[in-house]
Amino acid sequence: MRSSSLAAAVASICAACAPILRSGDIEPPPDTRVVVVMEVEPERETSIPPAELAAAIGDASVAVLATTPQPEVASGTALDEMSMNVQGLSVPADDALVDEAELATDARRLESIFMARGFFRAKSLGHRVDVRGDDRAGVRFSILEGQATTVVEIVFRGACDIREDVDREKLARLAELCRDIRELIPMRVGDVWTEEAYATGLDVVARAFRGAGFVHARVFGDNWVSRDRGEAAVWYQVDPGPLVRVKGEVIIEGSVHVDDARIRQRISIRDGDVLDSELLRTTERNIQDLGPFFSVQALPVLELPEPTPAPPEPAEAPAPPPAEPPAETPAETPAEPPAADAPSEQEGEEPEPPQFRPSEMRVKVQVAEAPPWELTVGPSVVTDFLRLDLALPSAFTHRNLFGELVALQITARPALVLPDCFTGAGGCFASPEFGLDSKVGLQVPSFFEEYLRLSIETGYKRDPTQATKSDVVGGSIGLLRRIVGGLSARIGYNLSYERYFGARAISDAGAEEAEVVSALRYEREDLLAWFDASLVLDLRDSPLDTRNGAFSALSLNVAGPFAGGNATYTRLLGDVRLYWTPRFVKWLTLAGRLRVGWNFYELAQGTPLGARFKSGGATSMRGFKTDRLGDFVCAESEDATRYVNDPSCRDSAAQRTYIGGNHLIETNFELRFHLRGGVGLVLWMDAGRVWSRRDDVDLGELFVALGPGFRYDLPFGPLRLDVGFLLGKNRDELFHITLGQAF
Repeated sequence: MRSSSLAAAVASICAACAPILRSGDIEPPPDTRVVVVMEVEPERETSIPPAELAAAIGDASVAVLATTPQPEVASGTALDEMSMNVQGLSVPADDALVDEAELATDARRLESIFMARGFFRAKSLGHRVDVRGDDRAGVRFSILEGQATTVVEIVFRGACDIREDVDREKLARLAELCRDIRELIPMRVGDVWTEEAYATGLDVVARAFRGAGFVHARVFGDNWVSRDRGEAAVWYQVDPGPLVRVKGEVIIEGSVHVDDARIRQRISIRDGDVLDSELLRTTERNIQDLGPFFSVQALPVLELPEPTPAPPEPAEAPAPPPAEPPAETPAETPAEPPAADAPSEQEGEEPEPPQFRPSEMRVKVQVAEAPPWELTVGPSVVTDFLRLDLALPSAFTHRNLFGELVALQITARPALVLPDCFTGAGGCFASPEFGLDSKVGLQVPSFFEEYLRLSIETGYKRDPTQATKSDVVGGSIGLLRRIVGGLSARIGYNLSYERYFGARAISDAGAEEAEVVSALRYEREDLLAWFDASLVLDLRDSPLDTRNGAFSALSLNVAGPFAGGNATYTRLLGDVRLYWTPRFVKWLTLAGRLRVGWNFYELAQGTPLGARFKSGGATSMRGFKTDRLGDFVCAESEDATRYVNDPSCRDSAAQRTYIGGNHLIETNFELRFHLRGGVGLVLWMDAGRVWSRRDDVDLGELFVALGPGFRYDLPFGPLRLDVGFLLGKNRDELFHITLGQAF
């Protein structure tokens, strides 16, 4: 059809070409090779993007790299030989630069690429060979795309036709599956038929039935295509098999230091349960939560029946005596020979034996234990391009203390902190400081009852990164309980002693102004005590590099003299995250997060530094350096009248103390592109702000930052580099280098 679009496949050599390589010589000279690089490029608009065509050809092509020395072929000679080859004239094999047999194969491959995407009438109209240098060639293919094939009908047969069965549970599950199955497959009536969507539908339907307890489900399918009308009908034949139930006791394998009886207390699978995927995944989560395992897998086990022994061969009977010759009888009419197409025992294939699909199966739990204890020590360099931390983090972990699965973790991170390494006039080592962050934690996975976890933690932190330095000693005790699925709850008690010091710490005059302007309650020594309660719903497929799922958390802190502290306030923080990878665009993930925080406090008192919300940095608002979004108090005032947010105050660790705020709104959005080889690219946008007083909250004043990012997957999470640009502000770009996703 003339109205059909025309796509062209172009082969060329240049530095910017797609690296799709094919051998050029039929019989190349010794130690040399002519290289033809394939690239796809449309002459006019086409329904299939050129990059998709190039990738498809590249996946199927044979990669051949150029070798040295290159063949010495004059440009004119190459042009003459390739022109003769295109015209079909006879060319000696040892002189040909382009293998016509390979080009014919590529032409058929291009047609199949279009057909797999629903263009069944696609046809190669020919090709043209061009010279691109002494040893370089280009080939242009013209493809007539034709009419796209549209899906007009989708039919499900087999499982959805079952209306009667003695197992009522089976009928109920089949009815639910057949009601929802059309929404699971990627193909809809009216869509352009593609081979990928059809094949994905087969896999999706099979996994849905097997996950619902039909472990032996088989799915077949076919397509009816009318090329003249451009229509396709698709059918899926589902053989669900029996609804499988658990048989007997669960098998446990792989446990070395943890007793099987202890693992069995976390197994929720019982004899007679329907063997569906949710039952297996719940068991895996419960056992993993004990702590000492790298991985846990719960799998059905197919136990083949014992082969039936063959019956013994009968003993040979003695040969009978020779019979008398029969008397002569009249000749009989010979019988009719069998028809040529009639089946016989000698012809045809043996009937396929019935597949063994039991209705009851054992379940096996396979665990891989982590080492009972480990010690890690290693250097670390962290920077936000304002300060530089040279640290030596170390950790000791014991996962089975006293043989009761009690986990002990001790961490220490001593660091040489260079606060103004990139902005100070004296260089990095002009004013070095010592910092330390240390913690000791104890986790008891089963406290009084199987799923109630006891958590005890204490720690000390010295922070010299601002003008007002701090020492904080604190501890907490809490009870954590998983309620159902990914929903868990915690209640706890916390105590924190905080001391602020430094030659340029917040002065009395600065503290008085900050109390009025920023609702800050500043004491050089303070004791904070509060009760906490939180709910967490974690539905992510992976906490390190999430592709699909959701996460939400809501925490409440209530502090006051009744808890043993000096300050009274209520702190509320909500965090919601969503992740989505389109089912048929696996290379793209959309991720978003919203954080909202609110402090309720006595207006005459304000809130202490340790209770205020901070923002800015690699995991929050990437347009600002770490914790540098919000109000600040200057160490010195030129006119002794303004200390809070004085624009003349130099932005350095020696002058400013950032105090955060009482109200926080922060949102993040990312487009994550997953490339090959563990490499990823990200486009991100952050918006947010912190305010000190409720009357100052204004959504129209949110700061907005955006930028690109780079990711490289490592076993313990992706290595991340983000470059941020703050919109509407005269600021330099910011670089954030760290491990793990931003959220």
